[in-house]
Amino acid sequence: MVINSSKILPSINDIANTLQQRFSGRYAYNLFDFGNKQSLFVEKSWFVAIQVTREENRMIIERTPKPSVILVICFLLDLIVTGSGNVLDRLFPFYSERKKLEQELGTFLEQEYQ
Repeated sequence: MVINSSKILPSINDIANTLQQRFSGRYAYNLFDFGNKQSLFVEKSWFVAIQVTREENRMIIERTPKPSVILVICFLLDLIVTGSGNVLDRLFPFYSERKKLEQELGTFLEQEYQ
């Protein structure tokens, strides 16, 4: 999900604070800084999480499991075997939960910042 805004978005810290206020303790939040991109992992559980990446006037929301060495190895094997890298994601039993989390938080962020 991509949210485009006509104005500069607030910092990833402000976005995290807004989510914490709205969803009061339902999720864990981890901030990451990848050079010019700032990201926020919002976790419901170990396997159910989304990543919110903030750019100047755009927010990208992706469902993703928490990064780990095992998941990276599985992803690379899947990429080599199928060429897509997303078969394992659909086979995980938590796929629908991640989709729900992405929809819930994405809809909220879209209404808040668009």
